[in-house]
Amino acid sequence: MRFCSTGISLRTSIPLLLVGVILFSTVLVSWVSFTGSRAAVGDVGLQLRKEVSHRISEHLLEFLRLPHEINRRNALALQNGLVPAADPQGLISRFAEQVDLFPSVSSIYFGNAQGGLANSGRDPERNSRYSIRTDDFKAGTFRRYAMDSRGVQGEELSSAAGFDARTRPWYTKALSANGPVWSDVYVLFTGQDLALAASRPVYDSHGTALGVVSVDVFLSQLTRFLQQLRIGSTGKAFILDRTGVLVAGSGTEPLFVPARGGNPGRRILGTQSRDLLVHAASQALSSRFGNLEKISAEHHFEFSGLGQHLLVTVSPLRDPLGIDWLIVVAVPESDFMARIGDNARVTAIIMLGVLALSLLVGTLLARRIVKPISGLEEAAGRLAGDSSLEMIGETSRFVEVQSLTRSFNRMARQLSQTMQGMKRELTERQWAEAALGESESRYRALVELAVDGILLGSHEGVITGANECMCDLTGLTREDMLGMHISALPFKPESLEREPFRFEQLEHGDIVQKERVLIRPDGTEILVEMRSKMMPDGTYQSIFRDVTARRKAEAALRESEERLRMLSDNLPGGLVYQIEVGLDGRERRFTYISGGVESLHGLSVQDVLDDASVLYAQLPEKDGEQLAEREAEALSAMSLFHAEARFRLASGKVRWSYLASAPRRIGDRVVWDGVEIDITELKKTEAALLEAKETAETANRVKTEFLANMSHEIRTPLNGILGMMQLLRQTSLEPEQEKYVELSITSAARLTRLLADILDISRIEAGKMSLFNAPFSAAELVDSVVELFAVPAREKGLRLRCAIHPGLPPLLVGDEARVRQILFNLVGNALKYTEQGDITLELFARDADLCRSECMCIRVVDTGVGIPAHMLSGVFEPFRQVEGSHTRSYEGAGLGLAIVQRLVELMQGEISVQSEPGAGTAVLVSLPLRAASEYCIPQDVAESVALEAGPGLRLLLAEDEAINQLAMRTLLEKAGHRVSIAQNGQEVLDLLREEDFDCVLMDVQMPVMSGIEATRRIRTSPELAARKDVPIIALTAHAMSGDRESFLQAGMDDYLSKPVGLDDLVKAIAKLKSRSSA
Repeated sequence: MRFCSTGISLRTSIPLLLVGVILFSTVLVSWVSFTGSRAAVGDVGLQLRKEVSHRISEHLLEFLRLPHEINRRNALALQNGLVPAADPQGLISRFAEQVDLFPSVSSIYFGNAQGGLANSGRDPERNSRYSIRTDDFKAGTFRRYAMDSRGVQGEELSSAAGFDARTRPWYTKALSANGPVWSDVYVLFTGQDLALAASRPVYDSHGTALGVVSVDVFLSQLTRFLQQLRIGSTGKAFILDRTGVLVAGSGTEPLFVPARGGNPGRRILGTQSRDLLVHAASQALSSRFGNLEKISAEHHFEFSGLGQHLLVTVSPLRDPLGIDWLIVVAVPESDFMARIGDNARVTAIIMLGVLALSLLVGTLLARRIVKPISGLEEAAGRLAGDSSLEMIGETSRFVEVQSLTRSFNRMARQLSQTMQGMKRELTERQWAEAALGESESRYRALVELAVDGILLGSHEGVITGANECMCDLTGLTREDMLGMHISALPFKPESLEREPFRFEQLEHGDIVQKERVLIRPDGTEILVEMRSKMMPDGTYQSIFRDVTARRKAEAALRESEERLRMLSDNLPGGLVYQIEVGLDGRERRFTYISGGVESLHGLSVQDVLDDASVLYAQLPEKDGEQLAEREAEALSAMSLFHAEARFRLASGKVRWSYLASAPRRIGDRVVWDGVEIDITELKKTEAALLEAKETAETANRVKTEFLANMSHEIRTPLNGILGMMQLLRQTSLEPEQEKYVELSITSAARLTRLLADILDISRIEAGKMSLFNAPFSAAELVDSVVELFAVPAREKGLRLRCAIHPGLPPLLVGDEARVRQILFNLVGNALKYTEQGDITLELFARDADLCRSECMCIRVVDTGVGIPAHMLSGVFEPFRQVEGSHTRSYEGAGLGLAIVQRLVELMQGEISVQSEPGAGTAVLVSLPLRAASEYCIPQDVAESVALEAGPGLRLLLAEDEAINQLAMRTLLEKAGHRVSIAQNGQEVLDLLREEDFDCVLMDVQMPVMSGIEATRRIRTSPELAARKDVPIIALTAHAMSGDRESFLQAGMDDYLSKPVGLDDLVKAIAKLKSRSSA
């Protein structure tokens, strides 16, 4: 008899098992390989996107830096007159050279204040050069010409009417910003490309706007750079502004819609791009971030689109002048997964072959194994059905099957004897065992799955069972604990002594709870909560829960709260608070305030907690309103706010506090956590400092006014004295008389020099001396100083030498007058203290041992008396000389080196002195003067021609001092000029209405009408229109800083400070005469 079975036959299970094992192994290996490959692809893709984004960022920063540097140089050249702002051809030539020099620049141009344009640029599409200019260099027709490689203008390429530079975005934005700025990306006037303009306003020396210099970079250059990048096989890189509009991209799709039919050109959003990858990535950015302004750092993300998985990196790019773009790199994951897909297909084919082979082998093996077993199965079926015994032959070749057959035959004989008697008993036991096994399985599963440790034990306390979690708690194995008494567990003795465990406590059936400290084998101590209960069968169960972390957290919380309370209550001069405010801002309640409120506000903590208004009542109305406004601003931005406020205490005392607080929302309320610091003393200190500053400024102003008045009062009579001495020198004198006159003139010059030095030191200390940088010739500067001191040196028998090293540029940019003053004082000081030997003046550059790079170095060496070492530290102090005794051997006020040091510091240079008594002194000065362009010629050098005031000029002298009138008139008449006298400015106007004069010598401070007012009327009055261009030279005792500029601004042509030398006056008149004749 054959029994039916619901299981799987061995003939089927062996092949299926073999195939299943191989299939599972193959799939598992393939899945691990595919997962690892995909993770590696993700890492490679992320690294590729980061590198591409970083490369684009570096290229953009360099691409965007250069235009503003070019603008700065061109603006400086226009401002200093190195390039005439009214010469469009000269500007185009200069711009053409710069475009050749910088390949990344598309065009450079200048728009003047009349709307005109001068432009030079390149056309990268046609690989050609061009220039653009407007007719008459003002708003009007816009003409574009071809240019060859030498910058020569060729044929006209195109023109457009109605162009006005003042209406272009690059022009208006630069003037509005009053500094360097980027324009918005815009479509070119010609409609050929997108452009970005770096613009900078240009002003002349009077602050009048000359126009705007600008550099165009065509964004097609960025597109070409992006197109050169290799990003996978189909990846794209593109740039967006913060509104999502495309700036550049690596694709070939257009970035803007050209102007048509009167409609202006417009740019394209990334979400409007015809490139599917750019379109999808832009939409993903908008969906992920909403507002692109929120992107402040680099982000990497993935999304599904275009039927595939896409990888995206977006990073922000900003510069200080207004650029705020987003760099986006998007790559389909399929670019990296193609090779993996090929490998997966090959693996699948191999796997199918292996499965087929294993199925075949398994089938054959199963047949050989199953055939003899089937015979055993049939015999066993017969035996089970009718207890008949039938011996089975040993036909199998497998030894195990043969042994099984023999065993089966023996079993069959024995089984036939007992089978019938056991059937009934077996059936009953099977039911009972099944029920018991099911119950035990459920209980064991519950015990093993518990997250707490569980012990089972006898009434005597011997452990009979433990779950895995209990093993983890104690660090013991289950075998170690079985048979162990519960008291032998590794409890810490102190915890047992403090609260011993007694089993009789369990006999009442109650749950007994204790806390014990367990010591693990590694020495770690853990605190456990132990809950025990006696079971009805006399055994007990205990549950152990690890509460170490919970107890530590509770202790840490208590300690933290206590520390915070101690810190806040003992905060010096301050308090900590927490206040809840309703959304309407009216309901306020302090939930915490430290004890500092008593010392700061005179209120108890409990009073403030009960009613917040008692504290807010101390705020004056104005301070309360300002505080509410600051709180509202901080709440809207959910940011930290700072404020200062006054509090009026109940005692009437007013106290200043600094408040800082941060808001957070909890439901329908806002909680402010903040601090308050007492700054009353700080406010008092600030007020005292402000008062001291005002006092110092007042004293400095009084000193300046005093010096100005004293200078004016001394120079006015000094001018008469010097004039009379010069007149006396022109008469017939005896040698002794001539000597006295020369000494008087020399003394007057020394007094004039002393006044100038005192005013200079005063201006420098008051911070009112300014520098006027312009190109000048170093050689001519040295020649003028040497020529001035040649005669005094020769008279003292000294050799005055000068040397200019070849490495020094012939033209330098700096304040020539101040550099001349430094040379004058250094050489004059050396001449004064040298009685015999040499005085050497050297100028050189870039001596690494002595001067810093980009410096002009001045060295003056003498063989004079030298300076003692103990006096070297005081040589730069005003009114100090090497010989400070009452028996002075050298003249001078001791201001020379003091003025030199302050001028050097003003020019950000350095000065040092080396000296040896009896051997001489060496002074080294380094000034940061850069080399001027070889094409720029200083105006003074260009005009350094011999000027002579020819005889016969008609001069009008405005002077109210009788002595000065006599001296100046006689000197000028002796020089062959005709002189008329005016007592005040009104008489000047009256004489000009009646007569024509070649030049007016104008005193500034006169009765009735000042010289400045008279000059303004001459230049602007319609009655004197025929005389408005008459040259005017200011002759004044005003010599303070800014006087010369104010006189020239009033319309005067030149300025001479009193006392006036005849030579200086003749040169000034000749200079104006040469300008008028030119």
